[in-house]
Amino acid sequence: MKKVLITFSELFYGGAEKQFRELVSRIDKKNFNIVAVVSGANTGNKDSSAVEKFVGENPQVKFYFLKNISIPKNVFLKLKVSDSYKKQMEKILTEEKPDIVLAYSGIELSGSYLYKKYNAKVIFSERESGNRGKLKFLRYSFFFRKVDKIVCNSLDAKRFYADHNIETSYIPNGIQVHSQMDLPQNDRFHIVVPARIVRVKNQELVLKALEMLDSEEYKVTFVGKQEDLEYLSYLKQMVKDEIKKSQIEFLPFTSDVEGIYKSADLIILPSKMEGFTNVLLECYMFGRLCLVSDIVMNRDVANRGQRFFAADDMKLIEEFYANKKEA
Repeated sequence: MKKVLITFSELFYGGAEKQFRELVSRIDKKNFNIVAVVSGANTGNKDSSAVEKFVGENPQVKFYFLKNISIPKNVFLKLKVSDSYKKQMEKILTEEKPDIVLAYSGIELSGSYLYKKYNAKVIFSERESGNRGKLKFLRYSFFFRKVDKIVCNSLDAKRFYADHNIETSYIPNGIQVHSQMDLPQNDRFHIVVPARIVRVKNQELVLKALEMLDSEEYKVTFVGKQEDLEYLSYLKQMVKDEIKKSQIEFLPFTSDVEGIYKSADLIILPSKMEGFTNVLLECYMFGRLCLVSDIVMNRDVANRGQRFFAADDMKLIEEFYANKKEA
């Protein structure tokens, strides 16, 4: 029986982590032994109840939670963290001796030479566009030498690697099937923006659009991991009107996917960059209207009737709200 070691940063964070949870849960345990190494999780200060629940639901999987692994901005600190990751991982590799290692993110990729030392086949899971800038791409390319396969979850990433003469496979994300939901009966038009709070997700565009609206009959919920606290503070300060402030809420990450969509009249995705846009598929499945930024990652996933807006233009959001029944 083959042993697969899956190493990733968090159990609960965003769309990529949801896909890894699906892998951990759904891989056929009759044919594979699964080891999950969570490099950035610390149940002491994260959502420990969700982590413990997930671990309890997967008794056939062996979990390891590494200590003191975070992603600092300082290059020298990153090297220190990478070294700590490798030291902790080597102990796990010695004990588990996996046949296959599936890695995600730069920290996990930096262990590619170590995985090969233990004769494992190495797969790198590319969950973004691949375009991280010239210097970071050169660093990733160095570790790619020991990777047996790169799997992209977006066509945009596959095209990027093809432009750099790197062979990859494309495996799109999957979502758990649900039936369509009834439309909500809200007193106020409810706009939901589901994305982690970071600048690349571009939540400020939605707030700029809302500032242009005269109506007070709406509610806006930003829901997602509050990763960039400086950006979160900036977003909160953008809205000066006290009445409008009362109509806007910021909620942390939730694994309750159905709950996000159930009360939403409209989903907005203003991102400047995505990997594979799960939210679009979920909107189609649940029967929810969705406006998304006009970026290639969204167009690769969208159906023919999807409406887009420029990532720096809030006009369509304003028009949509003014003419909700026609959108």
